[in-house]
Amino acid sequence: MKSIEEQCLELRRKYQYLYLVTRAKKQYIIGSIFIDDQGSKDSYEIEICIPKNFPRQIPLVTEVGSKIPQTYHRNADSLCLEIPLTEWEIYHKDKTLLNYVDNLVFPYLVAYGRFARGDGEPAQHAHGVRGKIDDYSKRFNTNNLVIVLDLLRFLFPRNYREDRLCPCGSQLRLCECHGAILSTLNSTGYNFQADYKEIRSYIENALFLKEEYRSAFLLRPKR
Repeated sequence: MKSIEEQCLELRRKYQYLYLVTRAKKQYIIGSIFIDDQGSKDSYEIEICIPKNFPRQIPLVTEVGSKIPQTYHRNADSLCLEIPLTEWEIYHKDKTLLNYVDNLVFPYLVAYGRFARGDGEPAQHAHGVRGKIDDYSKRFNTNNLVIVLDLLRFLFPRNYREDRLCPCGSQLRLCECHGAILSTLNSTGYNFQADYKEIRSYIENALFLKEEYRSAFLLRPKR
C-alpha cells in the first residue's frame, strides 16, 4: 500500500487543486474539484478527513463552500455519498484516495450539479438506519425485517454455514437459496454486526413495529 503522501501525489495528477495538509495531528485533503459535465461547468470546495486507521476505514468528506444545502444527502456535516454498504463495496475494490474521489466523491458532486440545474433527480436512498433497512431488504428480496436480521446474523465472523437451512422460510439449504448473495457480501470484510445491532435497536424502539417485532423475533424459539 502506497503512503498517504504518495497517494496524494497520484490524486493530484488528476485533481491538481487538491492538497494534503495536517491539522492537530490529523491529515486532510483540501481544495477544489472542477467538473465539466456535458458542457456545464462547476467547482466545489471540499475537505476529506483521512482516518488514523486508513485504509481500513473510509475517509469522510465535507463540502466547505456552502454550495450544497444541508437538505441534500448529508450525514451531519459529511456528505452521504452512498448507502454505507454500497460505499464500502466501491471503496473496498481499491482502498486508495484516488478511487475514493473518482468513484464516490466525484459522482456525488456530478449528481448534485445535475439536480441543482434541474437536469436530474436526487439520489434515491434514505439516510441512516432507514437507508440500511431499505438496502438489505432489496438485496435479500424481502420486506420481512425478521428475515433481514436473521440473514445478517449469518454474516457475523465465523457464522456463515451454507449447509444450514436458509432463515427466509424457503426450506432450502442456505447454499441453494440466499447463499450466493451472503457469500458475496461475506467477502467484502464489511462490519455487518454493527448494522445488525443498529437495525435491531431501531426496530425495538419503533413503536409502530415493536409488537410485531417482539412476537416474531424476541419471542420465537431459540435455534
